[in-house]
Amino acid sequence: MIHYGEKNTPRTRTDNTDVVLIRTTLQQATDHYPRLAALDFTLQHTNSHPGGDIQQNRAQLLRFHAETYCRIGEYAKVRTNSGKLSQPTLLRWLWEEKHVSACRMMMLFNLGVCYSPQYDVSPDEEMQAMISLLMSAWRDVEPGGKLVEMTEYRAERTKPVAFGKHYSALREAALRMASPVAFGRSFPIA
Repeated sequence: MIHYGEKNTPRTRTDNTDVVLIRTTLQQATDHYPRLAALDFTLQHTNSHPGGDIQQNRAQLLRFHAETYCRIGEYAKVRTNSGKLSQPTLLRWLWEEKHVSACRMMMLFNLGVCYSPQYDVSPDEEMQAMISLLMSAWRDVEPGGKLVEMTEYRAERTKPVAFGKHYSALREAALRMASPVAFGRSFPIA
C-alpha cells in the first residue's frame, strides 16, 4: 500500500486507491455531520473542449465548486434572515476525473444547511432547493450545460434504524464511480 506521506514514493492511481479515497471521504463526512446529505449527478458540457483539455476541465470544475459554495452560503443567509435555522457546512466533492462531454460528481454536505425539523415540514422541498442551486451554478459556469441523472441520499445517524441502509446505498453509489476519482473540499471564500 502506498502512503502519500512517504517521500520519493511514486503516486500511481489504482482502483484500490480510489476505493480508499471514496471510503475515507464518506467516513469523514459521516463523522463530521450526523445528518449527512449527498447529491449524485452528472454534469453535461454543451461544448466538449477541443483535445479534451484536462487543465481547462479542472479549472471549470473548480469554478463550479466555488460558485456552488457561494450560492449555498447566500441560501443559508436567506434562511437565517427568515428565522429558519441553517447550520454551517463544508462541501465535500467526489468526481470522475475522465472529462469528456460529461462528468459524474457527488456533493456531500450537512443536511442542516437546508433543513431543520423545527422549521421545515420535510427535507424533500429543501433538497429541491439545493438541486436548483447546483443547476444554476452549472449554467453560470457552462452556459447551456445541464445536470442529469440526479439522485439524492440522506444518511442520518440521528435515525439509527434507517442509517445503515441509507449509508450503504450512498457508499455503493460512490464506489460505482469510474476510476480515476478526484476529491475536493469547498471552503469559505475570504
